[in-house]
Amino acid sequence: MNTMTKILTTLTLSLTIAGASNAASFHATDSSVTTDVCMAAVQGNKMKFRKTVKENRLRMDYVANKVQCNDQHIMNFVAQYGKNPEKINTLLSKYRKPQHVEITDLAKL
Repeated sequence: MNTMTKILTTLTLSLTIAGASNAASFHATDSSVTTDVCMAAVQGNKMKFRKTVKENRLRMDYVANKVQCNDQHIMNFVAQYGKNPEKINTLLSKYRKPQHVEITDLAKL
C-alpha cells in the first residue's frame, strides 16, 4: 500500500507540474483599451469579451480587423493562447472582412 501511495503521489505531481508549465499566463502591462480587449479575448468568456468591447466603445468589426495582441492579429493570438478559442474566433470571424486584393494590369488588356 505504501508503494502504491508513493507512485500515485508522484504521478499526480508530475502531471500537475507538466500542466502548469504548458499553460500560458498573461499579465496586462498597461491599461490600454487594446490590452483590455486582448485579455478578455484570451480568457474565452464570450459575454465578458463582448462587454469589454462595448465598455471600451469599440465596434466588433474594428476589433476583428484591426486589433493586434503582442504583434499578432487578435484571432491568431486567441487561437494560440486562448482558453476557449473556438467561441471567440467564431464571434470575430463574423465581423472579419476578406483580405483578398486582386490587381489587374490594364495595359495588357
